[in-house]
Amino acid sequence: MTTYALTRDGVTRLEDNAAIPNDPANIDWAIYQQWLIEGGVPRPLQPGAQYDWNGSAWIVNAQRQALIDALAALGIDLSAVKADAAIVTFLKMSPAQIDAYLAANITGANVASVNAIRTVLAVVGKVVAVMARAQIANPP
Repeated sequence: MTTYALTRDGVTRLEDNAAIPNDPANIDWAIYQQWLIEGGVPRPLQPGAQYDWNGSAWIVNAQRQALIDALAALGIDLSAVKADAAIVTFLKMSPAQIDAYLAANITGANVASVNAIRTVLAVVGKVVAVMARAQIANPP
């Protein structure tokens, strides 16, 4: 069964994660409109990067919220980060998904370069996690 999730610019078809813009000329948009007429109800718009869908409602992911709060407490403005769907998607990736992303998007690089990028990403992830834990343990 096809299901959709609202986005700022249209919808996402959840079966294949296809972004469908609000464009009457787009055949997928027309199919979505018919789905609505037939009684389909899309998943509501995600209220923020710190929310996860639990199957019936958006709930706060406590770890992600703590990270956002910790970085904000350090004076880091996250509004641009939270508004950038590509960055938010990247932050939600598992290590295996990051590896797949690197393999698909970094062509022509040697193995050492790709491994260096993986190392940088791992270090950044650990630094952010430490900052979040420090903020939780020592609130301002």
